[in-house]
Amino acid sequence: MLAKIEHLAFKNQAGRSKPRSIPKLQDLFAVSLTAADKEIEVLETKLAHFNQEKKALMQQLLMGKRRVKVDEEVVA
Repeated sequence: MLAKIEHLAFKNQAGRSKPRSIPKLQDLFAVSLTAADKEIEVLETKLAHFNQEKKALMQQLLMGKRRVKVDEEVVA
């Protein structure tokens, strides 16, 4: 099991040691990781929606319910 570190000392530009509380750093990391998790969830939801939409469009194309207009220049 890892020991919990309560305080770290960081040196500022003047070379003075400035103590920084680990729980505050942990809170900052937790906030940023929570935000990243929320963004991942949103992106996964969008991906699932787009995959469902793609599936539906492909079925409509295969069944002939939709047609694709193609320029004659592209075909030639």
